[in-house]
Amino acid sequence: MDLRAQTAFPSLRRDHRLTLTDVTSPFRKLYESDIRQKAYFSRKPFTGGSAVPRPFTTPHSRRSTSESPPNFSWIDQGWLAGCSTPSDPKHHRFLFENGIRHVVSLMKERPAGAMESVQLPKLNRLKIRIDDFCAPTLNQIRQFIKIVEDANDRKEAVAVHCANGNGRTGTMLACYLIKQKHINASNALQEIRKLRPGSVESPEQEKAIEQFYHYLRISR
Repeated sequence: MDLRAQTAFPSLRRDHRLTLTDVTSPFRKLYESDIRQKAYFSRKPFTGGSAVPRPFTTPHSRRSTSESPPNFSWIDQGWLAGCSTPSDPKHHRFLFENGIRHVVSLMKERPAGAMESVQLPKLNRLKIRIDDFCAPTLNQIRQFIKIVEDANDRKEAVAVHCANGNGRTGTMLACYLIKQKHINASNALQEIRKLRPGSVESPEQEKAIEQFYHYLRISR
């Protein structure tokens, strides 16, 4: 008997009789092997025979539609946050997704990248206009704290920002800490700079924090 026939049709070694499986088996294996190779190189899942590697994906295959604004951090987790100007729709979506419903701008100047014409999440935008490197007035500080307290009473969070989230933002946040934690101006200044390095940029802003502390002491 021919050696190739013995290899291809092993049943011939036993009783010299061929079955349909003996005849088709070598061709079926060749066919499946060919299909498997084509599936692998085309990176398509193979549904017959042995499993074939599926297309490789990375964690970044799906891009996020939200992104935190620069210099974002919580001062009172889930209730009050500070940040730089949220200048991208992704920033606004991030704020909304994190429970923030009110955004207080402390900028007197027009924010860079203002997006009035862009469709954004339903955030209540409020303005307390303060010149850059200047301090808020006592009435402006009281206005800001009332906004935060009223929102928190409704279980809604607030974000406050200026251009970079340092001077004007840091001043307002320090005053909030004085009212909320019953601490003095020095401790509030120390804490806000620990939480948000670079906060409160001028002696005038430091003085406003001190004045607010004394105002609370007198009014209690």
